[in-house]
Parts: sequence; C-alpha cells; structure tokens
Amino acid sequence: MKSRFVKKLIAASLVTAMSVSMVACGENTDDAPQSSTSSEESDDSEKYTVITDDEGNPIDLGGIEVVIRDWWTPSEEEEPNNAYEEARQEYRDWIQETYNFTKWLFPTGVQLLKIS
Repeated sequence: MKSRFVKKLIAASLVTAMSVSMVACGENTDDAPQSSTSSEESDDSEKYTVITDDEGNPIDLGGIEVVIRDWWTPSEEEEPNNAYEEARQEYRDWIQETYNFTKWLFPTGVQLLKIS
C-alpha cells in the first residue's frame, strides 16, 4: 500500500516538474536584448571595449605569438561565408591590432599559448 502511494507521488511530482519546465520554455520576457537593425556602422572604437592600463593606453602584449591547437579547425583559414563569420574575422583582426599579438592555428587537438 505504501509503495503504491510513493509511486503515485513520484509520478505526480514528475508530471508537475515537466509541466512547469514546458511553461517556462514558452515564456516571453521583456528582459531579452533587442537586436538593432540600424544600417549605420560605427567605427571600431565604438564597437568594442578597449582594455587599458593605469595611464589609459591600450594593453600591449608585446607582439606575443598565440598558438591555438585544435582538431576541428581546417589547416587553412577559409573565407567568411556569412555575416557572422565576417564579423568574427573583423573582431579577430581588430583585437590582434589593438593588443599587439598574432595568432596561429594548428589543428592538432591541444590548445597552447606560446610567448616568443
């Protein structure tokens, strides 16, 4: 008798938990960030936050060479195929120029930071 009651209680709890999670998935909140559709493009200084030292100069990494090793990246960098890839490449170029470092990709499965 007791085990039957416990099974029914567990089943009811699972149904309640799943129902609450499904309701939460469909909830639309106003806290979500709104995407801007302005066709105006701002310059790089307005797009990204530049990390500076105490004197207000951008942090200089002294020309270090960052070597990233992974297994999923193709051996040669491909041309961007969509807006996301173009924006990512633009950001990577900007950050390398701003903080004075270079990046090399070697597809091997290991990530490594090399300081030369």
